[in-house]
Order: sequence, then structure tokens, then C-alpha cells
Amino acid sequence: MRFVERKWTREKARKRRGSATVELPVALWILVFVFLFPLIDLATIGLRTSFLYAALHQATWEAARAHTFQNSLDSQKPAVQLANDTANSIVKQFNGIALTSIQTKILTTNIATSAVTSQSTPLSAPADQSQNIYQIQVTLKGSITPLVLWHEKLAAIPGMTAPLSIQLCDSQYCENTQGLNK
Repeated sequence: MRFVERKWTREKARKRRGSATVELPVALWILVFVFLFPLIDLATIGLRTSFLYAALHQATWEAARAHTFQNSLDSQKPAVQLANDTANSIVKQFNGIALTSIQTKILTTNIATSAVTSQSTPLSAPADQSQNIYQIQVTLKGSITPLVLWHEKLAAIPGMTAPLSIQLCDSQYCENTQGLNK
């Protein structure tokens, strides 16, 4: 009787170990392809968005330091050109990011009423800092490609089977307000 009992317990233990070995490839496939690759794609999109925002912030900062808004003066680049050049030079350093458009505007905030107006042309009159606060705003539109593009036969899902379109905006206080009308 003891011999039969031992044999039965050994067989039961073997069956448990064998089922784990058979289920392991299926479990790994689900883990890698269903969970891991989409998380890697999501992390890649987040990282590339951070790079695009860094380009936007640097472009806005350079434009806010410019001496003029649209026309060059004394061989110095205007704000619009500085924003374009800076954003394009930073984005070129990274793959998977493409710029669609770059827009530079002047934001004028009335101190008394807090009303904000924006314009993409130079000011018609010299800046009046006693009544207004002036900022430079740069808006970038671009697309971010995920690390792995899934099969093309699926529906176009931005960030999974197609590039993700994104628009970012940043503003900085203008350092040289006397050149905003040029």
C-alpha cells in the first residue's frame, strides 16, 4: 500500500510542473506583445513629446530675447526667425519628431483691465510698458512617431498605427519691448 501511495503523489507533482512549462510560452507572449511593447511605445511618445517641448521652450526664450519682432536690425535676427531657427535646429537632433508649423505672436496684457490681445504682426506703435505687459508666444505643431508602428491594416490610431499630431504653446516675457514695433 505504501508503494502505491508514493507513486500516486509523484505523478501528481509531475503533472503540476509540466503544465507550468507548457503555459510559459503563452504567458510570455501575452506579457511581451500585449503589455510590454505598448508601454514602450507610450514611453517613447512621452520622451519625444518632452524633446519637442524642450525645443519649444528654447525657441520661445530665444525669441523673447530678440531686439526686434519681424525685421532684422543691425544684422541681428528678429524674434520670428530666431524661434524658427532654434526650434528646427533642436528638432533635427532627434528622430521620430517632425515640425509642421511654427507660429510666433506678441501677447499684450493691459495692466488695468487684464485683457489679453495677441497679434502675429509688429506693434503699430512703440510699446508702452506703463499700461501693458508684453510677452512672446510661440506655438509648435508637429507629429511624433511611436517607436514601433503596428500593422498598417488596422485602423489609423494616432500613436499606435500612425504618428501622433501634437500642438504645444509657450510664452515668455519680452526682454526688449522697444523693438516689438519693428
